[in-house]
Amino acid sequence: MPNQLHVVVRTPDEFSQELLEVLRKRPESLAEVIDLTQGTPDYRHLLDRIFACDSVAVW
Repeated sequence: MPNQLHVVVRTPDEFSQELLEVLRKRPESLAEVIDLTQGTPDYRHLLDRIFACDSVAVW
């Protein structure tokens, strides 16, 4: 099962939020979201997740 990482770098608009919710609910893949707009980002964790996932999308 593919593992997707979605990195949010700015406050998502309504369309982006809806799309991320749909992707999270898909049973054929795992979608993880790391929101860098909330709090202090943990860049070490982000880097670990980037290399652990099959694909990365930046929003």
